[in-house]
Amino acid sequence: ARTGQWILDRGLVPPQALAGVPGDLPEEEIARLCTEVDAPDGRIRYLKPVVSMPDTPPHWTRPPVPLGYHAPVWPEKASAGSSGAKA
Repeated sequence: ARTGQWILDRGLVPPQALAGVPGDLPEEEIARLCTEVDAPDGRIRYLKPVVSMPDTPPHWTRPPVPLGYHAPVWPEKASAGSSGAKA
C-alpha cells in the first residue's frame, strides 16, 4: 500500500485514472478483513491472510512479540499428536 501511495505522490498516475477510487475502506470492511490476537503487549488487530483454504485455514500459532522477548534458541518441535499446519 505504501509503495502505491509513493507512486501516486510522484505523479506517475494521471488523476483521471483515480476517478471514483475511494480514499479509504469503510470501517466495517476493514473489520471484516481483520482478526485479533493476545500478545505480550496487549491485544493486536491485524489483517487476516489473503488466501483461503477450507481444509487448512492459514493462521499464526504464536503472536508477534517485542524484540528480545524470547531467548535466542529454536522453538521445540510440535509433538507427533498435534494437528494443523504451522505458519
